[in-house]
Parts: sequence; structure tokens; C-alpha cells
Amino acid sequence: VLAQPISRTMDYDTALRHATNTAFAGKSIEEKRAGMAQIANAVSDASHVSGQSRERSLATMNAMVDSGAMSDEAVRRLLPTVMKTATAADADGEAIASIVTKALQAGFAEADIESLLDRAMQSGADGGFELKDMARWLPQQLAAMKSAGMGATLDNFSSLLNANQLSFMTAGSTDEAGNNLVNLLAKISSQDVVSKAKNITINGEKGFDFT
Repeated sequence: VLAQPISRTMDYDTALRHATNTAFAGKSIEEKRAGMAQIANAVSDASHVSGQSRERSLATMNAMVDSGAMSDEAVRRLLPTVMKTATAADADGEAIASIVTKALQAGFAEADIESLLDRAMQSGADGGFELKDMARWLPQQLAAMKSAGMGATLDNFSSLLNANQLSFMTAGSTDEAGNNLVNLLAKISSQDVVSKAKNITINGEKGFDFT
């Protein structure tokens, strides 16, 4: 009867020590002990507000730390928001964390993340391209958005969400819709388009700087 609960506890404790050693590499034993307490508290808080297990919360935290997109303090601050969003969207915490890390790498500020996830959830509720679909495709789209020259603003993020919903209306599936938008964003900044633009005549002048 006790075998499974004990096994889960041992797995969590092992994962917690691993996370501590990674986050506090090179620190003293005392600093690592203090760091383990900080991580355990952050994981417990995230599990409490989201209703998810400590194991899932810790796995999500590790994914955020491993991304290198934010400080350890930022990870602990954002973890409850990420886990709450994952629960509300019936999505995996690590998938939501991937959206957050790619958004930060695309230039969004930590202060934007809560509003960014709120907009994504609302878009998913209003349209057929849901947050669990965004969790699969937004990381790629955010990277492509940056390459296409779209600034890291919440309005541009909303445009990206709207584009997914419009793409879904003409696609056979959510995956096809997400992939179509990735391809469009990549095409906008492609050398092929830039080269063709040089041969187009507008108002009597041939060629223009598409970029």
C-alpha cells in the first residue's frame, strides 16, 4: 500500500536535489541547503495555486531554468502563473513554460508574461485554435515573429493570436494552421521575397527594399 507514495516521494526528493545542484552549482553546502528550501517553497506554492503535483511543478521549473532565458528568481516568480495557466488550459506545464521562455527570448519583458498568457487563454476560449494548440506552435511562431521584424509588444502578440485563429478557419487541423503561420512568417523575411521585390515596379520605379 505504501510502495507507490514512498516511491513518488523518493523521486521528488531526488529531483529536488538535482534541481538544487544545477541552480546552485559551485555554491557551498549551506547555500545549497538554503537554495533547496527556496526551490521547495516555490514548487509548493505553484502546486497549491494550480492544483498540480509537486513533481509536475518541479519538472516545469527545471524546464524554465534549463532554457537560460531568465534568472532563477524570475523562474520562481513566474512558476505559479505558468502552472495556473497549464491547469486552466488542460495543457502540460512544460509546454506553457516553452511559450514563456520563447516570449522572453523574443524580447518580451517579465512584466508582460501574465498579460501575454491571459491573451492567449482568451484567444483559445474565443476561437478553435486553443491554448493547448498554441503550446505546440507559439514557441516556433514567436521565434519566427522576431525574425520577421515584429517587435515584442502585446499588440503584436495579439496579432499573432488572431492570425492563428484565421489560419485555423482555412486549415484542415490546428497543426496545419500552426504550421501554415510558421511558414508565412518565415517567408516574409526570406531572401526569395526580398529578391523578387527588387523586380516589382511601383509608381514607375522598379524595385523596392522589401525589408
